[in-house]
Amino acid sequence: MTDSAVSRSFAGRLSVSRLALFLPIALVLIWLIIRQLILDLPGLPIRPLWPVSGATVIAQSNARTLAAMKGDPATATRLAHALIEDPLAPEPFYAAAVVRIRRGDRAGAIALLEQARRREPRWPAPRLLLAQQYLLADKVDGAVGEVAGLTRLGTSVGDQLLQTLVPLSKDPATRPAVLSALRRDPLLRQAFIAYVSRQGGDAALLFKSLVSAPDTSSAADEQAVVVGLLVGSGDFQRAYLAWINFLPENALSGIAFVYDGDFAGLPGPPPFNWRLFSEGSGNAEMVRKSNLPQGTALEANYFSEQPATLAEQTIVLEPGSYVFSYSVTASRDGDIGGGLGWSLRCLDKQSRELLRSGLLPTQPTRVDVRFVVPAGCVAQKLSLVGTSGDVPATIRADYSGLTVTRLARPAPAPIQQGPPS
Repeated sequence: MTDSAVSRSFAGRLSVSRLALFLPIALVLIWLIIRQLILDLPGLPIRPLWPVSGATVIAQSNARTLAAMKGDPATATRLAHALIEDPLAPEPFYAAAVVRIRRGDRAGAIALLEQARRREPRWPAPRLLLAQQYLLADKVDGAVGEVAGLTRLGTSVGDQLLQTLVPLSKDPATRPAVLSALRRDPLLRQAFIAYVSRQGGDAALLFKSLVSAPDTSSAADEQAVVVGLLVGSGDFQRAYLAWINFLPENALSGIAFVYDGDFAGLPGPPPFNWRLFSEGSGNAEMVRKSNLPQGTALEANYFSEQPATLAEQTIVLEPGSYVFSYSVTASRDGDIGGGLGWSLRCLDKQSRELLRSGLLPTQPTRVDVRFVVPAGCVAQKLSLVGTSGDVPATIRADYSGLTVTRLARPAPAPIQQGPPS
């Protein structure tokens, strides 16, 4: 059967839309197969081609595969002998499968490739070809499974393999197979999420891959990537909802406008949990003992030679009036020389500052600061910032009990009345 006849037969079995989806992926896999074969060629031992033996054919099978792609009939005869002489070797099965593909026998090729993979699961070439043949046979689960297996092996074509999953993950008919593999295979999921995040991909798909995943060993990093993708696209509401969904059940009672305002170390990744910084000008860490009523606190140390951010958290407040409250006790080595305090800014292009509070009382004190979130400010960044002064000073402060309370929503805009008719 000619190549064109095979293509017409295949097209008759698959819809035009599935054909358009699978063929580009199949071509990528074919390119990866040829690339892998070429990379393998320099390492092959040089042996005489005659007399023909199973060992000779096995040693030269990768080179012979390239010839078989051009329809070399003599290769098929030598492979038939090799399959009989050394049935435990994977190479003859692989090369014989290429001959079957040339003849249009996809089912026979798949069976041979499965035998090659069973004999040597670490050999990339047969698995690449098997993934391609599974795909062309509309066996998406099998194709994704081979990509997952190759990803676990850490092959040199990892990114290209993951790239083949992207169009499959976007098509409604093949997405379930990809999601199923991502949920049950943590190594594949980690690699795929890392790849998609670098390419600026679909955060919604990644979110679905993490929902109901049976393992949690690597969940924190993966969840942070998904939330970060949504935040990076400016979709703060969906990012916050996804972040809440990832929290363990015992942490849900701590959900508030400011999460973990007592700095008790509640679970959950940034940006909707605390991100603490330690740099030359200062550092911040959570402590279990404090003079503040809450017991736990954020201990900040700042040397006011350079401006610095010591802690930050993204919060999501609707437009309206609020009060920001916190407990603080502090000490410093002088009355002048910079300051330390809380700042709240809109996460928009203008980066408008909504409040700043820099009181540093020597006794535990409760501080209340009113502020207003204007329309169009969909998310905010709460930061503990140090400001430098002409005379550097060392400031130490404990903070705890951070809360935000809504006072009032903004009044709705008046309805515009049109001119009388």
